[in-house]
Amino acid sequence: MSNREGQKDAARIEKEKKWAIQREPAKRIEDVTINAVWERIDTGQLNEPGGVWLDVKAKELWVANGWNCRSERFGYDSATGRISRKENEAIDGIVWGPWVCRSCAGTSDGKYMHLSSPFGIIQVFNDRTKLNANSKIDKEITGRAFGNLKDIGDIAINSKGQIAAADTGNNRIVIFEKDFEMPAQPYVEKINEDGAEISWQTKEKCETEVMIRKGDLPERTSGQENPWQQVGRAKTIFLGKDKVTNHKAILTGLEPGTKYFYKVRMPQVRILPGAGWSREYAFITHAGKGRCVFVRATVKMLLLPNVIDVSTVRKDSNFPENMSGGDIKRYYIDQFEQARLFYWVNSKMKYFIDQDLYIDRVMYRMGDINAGQFKDEAEKKRYEALPQLNP
Repeated sequence: MSNREGQKDAARIEKEKKWAIQREPAKRIEDVTINAVWERIDTGQLNEPGGVWLDVKAKELWVANGWNCRSERFGYDSATGRISRKENEAIDGIVWGPWVCRSCAGTSDGKYMHLSSPFGIIQVFNDRTKLNANSKIDKEITGRAFGNLKDIGDIAINSKGQIAAADTGNNRIVIFEKDFEMPAQPYVEKINEDGAEISWQTKEKCETEVMIRKGDLPERTSGQENPWQQVGRAKTIFLGKDKVTNHKAILTGLEPGTKYFYKVRMPQVRILPGAGWSREYAFITHAGKGRCVFVRATVKMLLLPNVIDVSTVRKDSNFPENMSGGDIKRYYIDQFEQARLFYWVNSKMKYFIDQDLYIDRVMYRMGDINAGQFKDEAEKKRYEALPQLNP
């Protein structure tokens, strides 16, 4: 080693010592262990924490630990300001469950909740005094009559136990009742060529009101955002001034064989901006006389008929040949056609599978080649030359 290289190493060591002193006592943990389900199990490290909640009565501080995908549970003494880890920090100091946890909160009756933010899920635990790394989620909230939540940014709870969620991906605030009580979803009781009958219930008495629009694409479809606000695309139908909890809407004058989207009035659905309407639902009217309506599902399929498990090769095995076009037709294509016919007939011509089949005729190998038994080294190399398939 030259003197110049030695000087560089000495300078680097001094610099590392300096930074080590500056980092104390934070003591960042660099060695991260990953377990079989991809959860970070190291303790003492925060990774983009998104929110905190203080349980004053229990003297505990809860942290939504962002990209570590968990909640952290600390002891907190408000008199001294001291924050401490739990005695068994790897178990009692961690609550698993979310994917990218950006907020957390607790209720006056002992529940705890945190966010699996990108998936739009609020995870609820019934008894936070018993929570640890082995606890199971008691309930997951996704929105139901409010519509799916998307990338939730924050949650908060008021003195009545009502929960407000910042539905970031949908640019709105959703307010749930205590224990996430939500109205049952409406259902279509009858459909004919020019009408439909929809029923639903509300917790509070209100007028029966339906909003309806004709179209093929749901709201928030890329390039088709906010169809309910576009002039001429949607209309609101009032069905009587009587305020009731059991509602029935009989719609008439609709077009045959047409898809309609609808929302119903539900005062319990509180959303900012706007409020009182359920999420969007859909139905299709029956076809006119002499015609039918069916669902056409396009399915793309990739067929690899020539895949060899090299771990099963034995010394008396012959090197396989590619499957012939006739065998591919008999064992695959004809069977796919039979499956399509089965669904078409048994659905009474309501469900048609539109198959789009791609056939890759290349021969691939999979499995552990060292587990195979080959005639000789040349035969093994012949198998090794095949492209490796990693399912």
